[in-house]
Amino acid sequence: MKGALHIFKWLVYANVWVALASGLLAYQTSFLLELPKNMESSLFVFFSTLFAYNFQRLARHKETIFNYDSERVVWIKSNRILIIIISSIGLLGALSFSFLIEFYQLMFIAIPGVVSIFYALGKWSLRNVPGTKIVWIGLVWAFSIGMVLFRQLPTSLLIFYMLGVFLYIISLCIPFDIRDMKVDDKNKKTIPQLLGKKKSIVLSTVLMLASHLIFFSLTRNWILSLSLISGLVLLILSLKDRKELFYSGLIDGHIIFHSLIIILWQ
Repeated sequence: MKGALHIFKWLVYANVWVALASGLLAYQTSFLLELPKNMESSLFVFFSTLFAYNFQRLARHKETIFNYDSERVVWIKSNRILIIIISSIGLLGALSFSFLIEFYQLMFIAIPGVVSIFYALGKWSLRNVPGTKIVWIGLVWAFSIGMVLFRQLPTSLLIFYMLGVFLYIISLCIPFDIRDMKVDDKNKKTIPQLLGKKKSIVLSTVLMLASHLIFFSLTRNWILSLSLISGLVLLILSLKDRKELFYSGLIDGHIIFHSLIIILWQ
């Protein structure tokens, strides 16, 4: 049991877990929307996420949050070389699969690519722009999934689906901002800093409902109700302080659950 927990923590703290979530969220679109399978572009999203999330940890290692000794931060401080190796694997994987996807997809993914780089740039980071911290994350995920669907859907439907992904990711990011209220600079004006914990969870709940309403309107797939109910339960549980694995493990894991039930149902 301890061995399994150790492996799970490694997957979470090394950002393999969130990279798996992004790759599966990309791959499930072909099942949810009944489109041709998109394994190559989904693997590109997986490796790009693996690189981007670990790269920003390397770029931000001197920030205030890393003086806060949570279990996650202690792991990051103790495994800097490993993070560099995993980040390099992510970069090499993304470059390899970039040759297997269409050029127009690379042009589309350039938008979140630029945002990801500037999101990690220390003092000049986009995450320091007041009120926009999780908006950038939502946009990067929405455009990454949109890249997979580009030219497979009419423009209006593509934008509508990307909006659903954006709202879904924002709803899951709000609990992370609640977790970080103690360490985030007040000038960042995150949603929990502006609204407080309870109102932030109410907003997160509304966004979760809105995102699943968009997904359902496009697919009429009732299996989405399982994703919605489980997501709402996690948001309610976020009202109380939780351990690190609740956020990076279970909340990020909801994306994996959401994707797997759609893939397996189909």
